[in-house]
Amino acid sequence: MLPKVRKRKWIEEDVRRARSISVAVSRIASGIAADQLREVELHQVSHGLLVAIRSEIETLVLDTEGIYVDVNLLVPDPSSDARLLVLNRANPDRHLNVSYKKEGMLVWETMQTGRYAYDPDFKSDDEKPYRSILAFPLIFENKDRTIKALGGISIDSSKAHHFDGLEKRLETKLLPYLTLLKLVLVCRGRYEGNKIKSHSRRGLSDVLIGGDETLASSIATGGS
Repeated sequence: MLPKVRKRKWIEEDVRRARSISVAVSRIASGIAADQLREVELHQVSHGLLVAIRSEIETLVLDTEGIYVDVNLLVPDPSSDARLLVLNRANPDRHLNVSYKKEGMLVWETMQTGRYAYDPDFKSDDEKPYRSILAFPLIFENKDRTIKALGGISIDSSKAHHFDGLEKRLETKLLPYLTLLKLVLVCRGRYEGNKIKSHSRRGLSDVLIGGDETLASSIATGGS
């Protein structure tokens, strides 16, 4: 049995996570309906989703202190085909827009294979502060079955073997967040300034591969 205080914390986190999904859907849907999405809004939505992902993980590993895990959103660096760019993080204290070489990065591996990857005992020459890395791809599949890697999620922990045995469970648990992050990246790539580029709204819902059809329909119709 969990102590009452700890149990209350997890219940509160459940509520926060549900709200983060609701807020993400609402803001994206209203932006699509108005044909207007600002970069800052997409940034705020993605940050909320990354924080919710971290909360899901902390609940599973019983990290009540919230000091071990971070979640990062990486995308191809537009300035170099050989690098990935950190677009957002759950931890606002870590730097954004940092560019890393793709080669050897676990998240790049997932973007190539389309499957999650896990390194339970990560070691680096420059003594990175994390020891476990779990990565998930954000893949867009067009109707003609062509695949585009939009980016990936890199989850790190300062504890070695922190996610052992949880990989599959997390893949399922995080699906709603990963699906919405895919949509954020598709929206980000389909507007000029604050305006959505010309496209069918139905096409935006196609990104919700493996997601909830009701959610896809809601976003495609502007949440109506």
